[in-house]
Amino acid sequence: MAGSEVLYDFCGSTFWNSNITWNTDNPDFTQCFERTVLVWIPCGFLWLFAPLETHYLIRSVDRLIPWTWINITKLVLSVLLILTQCVDFFYAVHLSTVGEDVPGVLYVTPFVLIISLVLQVVFVLMEKKRGIQSCGYLFLFWLLSVICGLPEYRTFFLSVLNENVETNMLTFSTYMVYFPLIVIMLILSCFGDATPQYVDYPRGKNVCPEVSASFLSRITFSWVDPLIWKGYRYPLESSDLWDLSCENASATVVSSWDKHWNKSKANAYKKAESHTSATYTNNYAHVEISGNSGNKEYLSILPTLVRTFGPSFLFGALLKFVHDILQFISPQILSALINFSESEVEDVPVWHGYLYAVLMFVCAQLQSLCLGQYFMRMFLVGLRMRTALISAVYCKALRISTSAKKDSTTGEIVNLMSVDAQRFMDITTYLNMLWSAPLQIAIALYFLWDLLGPSVLAGLAVMIVLIPINGVIANKTKNLQFKQMKNKDHRVKLMNEILNGIK
Repeated sequence: MAGSEVLYDFCGSTFWNSNITWNTDNPDFTQCFERTVLVWIPCGFLWLFAPLETHYLIRSVDRLIPWTWINITKLVLSVLLILTQCVDFFYAVHLSTVGEDVPGVLYVTPFVLIISLVLQVVFVLMEKKRGIQSCGYLFLFWLLSVICGLPEYRTFFLSVLNENVETNMLTFSTYMVYFPLIVIMLILSCFGDATPQYVDYPRGKNVCPEVSASFLSRITFSWVDPLIWKGYRYPLESSDLWDLSCENASATVVSSWDKHWNKSKANAYKKAESHTSATYTNNYAHVEISGNSGNKEYLSILPTLVRTFGPSFLFGALLKFVHDILQFISPQILSALINFSESEVEDVPVWHGYLYAVLMFVCAQLQSLCLGQYFMRMFLVGLRMRTALISAVYCKALRISTSAKKDSTTGEIVNLMSVDAQRFMDITTYLNMLWSAPLQIAIALYFLWDLLGPSVLAGLAVMIVLIPINGVIANKTKNLQFKQMKNKDHRVKLMNEILNGIK
């Protein structure tokens, strides 16, 4: 009750009323809810992810996008948006000076919007300076602003049409200008900006369209459409393929790998010095540290893999987590839709059914987008991992000593670069199943318990019984693969001997 009174004093009206919002044939939000929560959600998103966007700006290697009609229009519209909120803010100040009782929301909300829009202008200018052609961060901000602004836009129209409701014409006019402007800003965010004047990595003659594609084009993969249509008309050739982007190029991946690998070697060297006076043998993909005591420590590549590809992998894991959660939200919405269809029409408003149908459609689309982006990210992480490992093994093969060649045949080295590196690429897509599968099982059992009760335990028992069986099969498969790799190594060795004999 105390919280409701505070919100009432802050807004001058009720914060939430289910009879107006849910239990009615003409749903609407309260004015307090529209001016607080629906305005603060996009602003909170903007400020919450500002450090992450700053990180991407700092890491950008390109510079200086030229002035175009897109970025000029964004700046002009941003200034107009700030002016509309300044009008609302100073109008509230004017009402307060003439002695009227002005709710706090009329001060706070315009002020929050003003500083948020100023932050947005700063990011637009910084993106132009740092050569970022498209920004998903600002696209999502404008998308949230449009979605959250629709209810208030509708409320203003209904209040004008209803003669019994008193409407402040100045506030109405400013919002009628504000909302169309944010819609235009959202539309402008659907397009990528011009190519930067200074590009750190040469993009080649056949530039990949993903580099300059907008955020909307990337999440829908529409930048691939020209290649698909070209392949539909005639068979594709190697000349039709695009050049690699900077992130996927071997020079970029290997450079990042070398930086983290050198850190791992330095840490291992310091650790060896602190324990014993050791002689340090440095090879590219393998470090052997031997001390006076005769002990040997081998440096693993796992920390280097985590440091180099960990952030991209974690972002893909986040997409997988969102997909798994959405996978179980859809059945709950379907259950609500079934309950709605079985209820009496007089008891439940009709628009509830339309809302459930729309939510199911949106949930399915978000699920598809997250899964598509997840596989895209994981394939790219696997590709970069494979590139780094092949480079590491190749450099190691060039530096290997004569004595070490006795332990490593040419066939083993070739298989390391071709087969073993490919296994790393294949496993990245399904590595998240280590935590995703238990999560899906746990959530499924939770919901099934409400429907079936203790009968769910029978299916759980079957899964538990199959675990050791699957373990035995997996172990047998591992042994067969190990034998297969030995045979491949022997085959390559024999082929090399035959070719050398022919020469």
